[in-house]
Amino acid sequence: MYELKEELKTLKAVKKAINIEKHRHEVGTMTTLVTGVIEALKYKQLRFFHHHITDTNTANQQTYKAYATRNKYKAITNLTELNHELSKNKKANLTRCNVLLGELIETDFLTETTKKQLTKFAKATPRKLKQNYFSV
Repeated sequence: MYELKEELKTLKAVKKAINIEKHRHEVGTMTTLVTGVIEALKYKQLRFFHHHITDTNTANQQTYKAYATRNKYKAITNLTELNHELSKNKKANLTRCNVLLGELIETDFLTETTKKQLTKFAKATPRKLKQNYFSV
C-alpha cells in the first residue's frame, strides 16, 4: 500500500540489519524503529473497498470492516511481538524475528491478505457490483 511505503522501508532496513553479523550488537536499538512503525500503523487510515449491488444494499460493509480491522490489529500484534523479541538484545530469537518481518513485508502489513479475503465475496455473486471505499 502506498500509505505504508516508509514503514515498509523501515522494516526492510531492520531485517537487513539483524541479518548482518556486524550489526548484531545493535539489535536492541532496532526497537525504536519498530516502535515508530507501530505508532504509524496505529494512526494511519488504511483504505479498502467493499462491493455492493445497490446503494441501499450495503449489509456486508460491517463484515468487510471487521476483516480489515482484524488484520490491521494482527499486524500491530506481530510488530509488538517483534519489538519484544528485539528488546531482549543478545538473547533475541533472530529466526522468529525474520519470520515476523518476512510475513509483514510480503503482505504489506497484511493488507494483501485483507484484499484477498474481500475479493472472495465479489466472486461469490455473479451480478454487476459497485464499489465503495472505507477506512480502517
